[in-house]
Amino acid sequence: MDPTLFFHHHCIMLISRIWTGHASLRDKLQSFRTPSATLLFRLWQRRVAVHLPSHLALLSKPGQTTSLQSPLDLSLSYNFRVPPVSLTLLKLDLGLPPLDLLTQAALARLDCRLQVLPPDHLCNETSTRLYAGGLSARRGTTKPTITTESKTLHSHERTC
Repeated sequence: MDPTLFFHHHCIMLISRIWTGHASLRDKLQSFRTPSATLLFRLWQRRVAVHLPSHLALLSKPGQTTSLQSPLDLSLSYNFRVPPVSLTLLKLDLGLPPLDLLTQAALARLDCRLQVLPPDHLCNETSTRLYAGGLSARRGTTKPTITTESKTLHSHERTC
């Protein structure tokens, strides 16, 4: 495990998975005459973009999402035969948000999970370090402390 929790090797592995998925998609597309845009997008999502969503919360440095965004964009522009200048419009048409936004959403989900964990949970130390490296580095905050009393009070307020 990475003692600094920067996940540099993890980021390199994700980039290689993007290119492996891109190569398998390119091989698959050779069997089609002219695939529709919907089919092409679905295949691209399942072969290339599928590797990223579950890993975005682990990437704590802003440069890591940028290094993942560029091969993703190149794969998208190659498969849709769109010049890089028009790639932003294509991503808007397809409904693909930037990876920075997806990373923020993944970190928000991690934040919600950390608030549910009890303080003596086995994963609490590692997840707190992930939280400190990711979300708090972006927001400048630290993990809120959740006590049993505040959980009980909060659950009581929901039932009332």
